Amino acid sequence: DIEFWVTECATSTGPITWPVDSPMQTEEQQASELVARFVTMLGAEVKRVSWSRFHENYRYLDSEGGFFDNTGLIYNGLGYEAAAGIGAGSKKRAFFAYRTLTTKIGGCSRVFRLGPGAYKFFFDDDRVPVYVLWEAGGSGLPAALSGPVVVTDLAGNVTYSTGENLPLSSAPVFVESRPAGVASSYAKD
Repeated sequence: DIEFWVTECATSTGPITWPVDSPMQTEEQQASELVARFVTMLGAEVKRVSWSRFHENYRYLDSEGGFFDNTGLIYNGLGYEAAAGIGAGSKKRAFFAYRTLTTKIGGCSRVFRLGPGAYKFFFDDDRVPVYVLWEAGGSGLPAALSGPVVVTDLAGNVTYSTGENLPLSSAPVFVESRPAGVASSYAKD
C-alpha cells in the first residue's frame, strides 16, 4: 500500500566538468534516456516520476559545467552555450521527447512490462493501447503488432508501417495498432 515517487530524474548533455570523468551525452541520447527512464519506472509501478529541471542551472555548486548545469530540457544560454551560440530558451530534443511522452501515455491507467525495452500502456477511455519500444536485448516486437501500425518517434513525427517491418534502435518509439483497412492518414490521439 506504499506509493513510490521519483522526484528528481535526470541525465545530462554536453561537456560535463563534474563529476570528473562523466561521459558526454548528445541531445539524442538524453531524449532517449528520458523516455526510457520514465517508461521503465512507470512499468515498475512507480506512481509519479518528475524530471529534475526544465531549465538548466548555471554554476550549480559554484562551478560551471557540472552535471546539474546540463540536465535541463531548455538551455539557459550561459557559459559554453553562449560561446556556442545557443540562445537562452532554446529547447533540447529531450523537451520534445517529454512532450511526445506525455501526449502519448498521459492519463494511462495501467502499464505492463512485456520484456526488455517493451512496455504496453492501457487507458480507461477509448484510446487504443500504446506500446513503447526500443532495442534493449529483448525478444523483438510483441506478437500483437503484426500488421499495420502507427509509429511516433521522440520528436512526435508519425509514420505508418507494419509490425513486421519495424526496426528498433536505442531510441524509444511509440507504437499503436492501426486497424486493417483504415487509411494511412489515421492517427488516434
